[in-house]
Amino acid sequence: MESSRDPKKVDCSQPHKLEVTAVVPNSEHTGDLVKRASLRNYTCQGEAPKYTGGPAFGTILISDQVGTSADPKSGEQFVCLVAKTTADDSGYESVQGSLKGIVTKEGLAKYAFCTTDKASGDPGKIIPCTQPHVSESFGGFQNTPFGPYPGEDKMKKTALDKCRQMGKDFLGSTRGDIVISQNSSGPNPWAKGTQLTACFVQTDGTKVTKTMKGIGNKPLSSLK
Repeated sequence: MESSRDPKKVDCSQPHKLEVTAVVPNSEHTGDLVKRASLRNYTCQGEAPKYTGGPAFGTILISDQVGTSADPKSGEQFVCLVAKTTADDSGYESVQGSLKGIVTKEGLAKYAFCTTDKASGDPGKIIPCTQPHVSESFGGFQNTPFGPYPGEDKMKKTALDKCRQMGKDFLGSTRGDIVISQNSSGPNPWAKGTQLTACFVQTDGTKVTKTMKGIGNKPLSSLK
């Protein structure tokens, strides 16, 4: 598919930008278009990692969905999609071949992204991890259950606790010049069904051009 608003079916062996991950039967909230759109978004974001074999967030594989106007059965189902964004997050990239199980086959590192500044604050620009960066994504998750925003303090604490557990294994050590951080959806995205957290490792401000995965006790200078 080229567009979720005007989908045209093609074989996945041909160049395409969007790929169907699941068709989920659902007729909830059909009388409330805003809530149904939010549930559609939430549902499809949960289907993407099942399809790609990767985490729900923190990669360049992004969930999308076929909108109401393009699906004559939109009151009965959600048609969920996934796309690969460009490394600088400027748009969807054309791919050839299926994205099904791609992270399992090729590894998370190929689909991670990095940022020019600290992800715990203003992360700056999203860039390929071969360029100088401060923060590196190593996965993420969808916050459950579907529903109202729990508040910033609770959100941050819960998200950071989960990211820290995963981050220790990613780094292979605990150190002072690299910390584990998170960047989560705020109340506005949450209200639209985007209840996601991305997990990052971030340096003390030192820029590196290689992955921090498995750095252990090696100096940051080894990653420049």
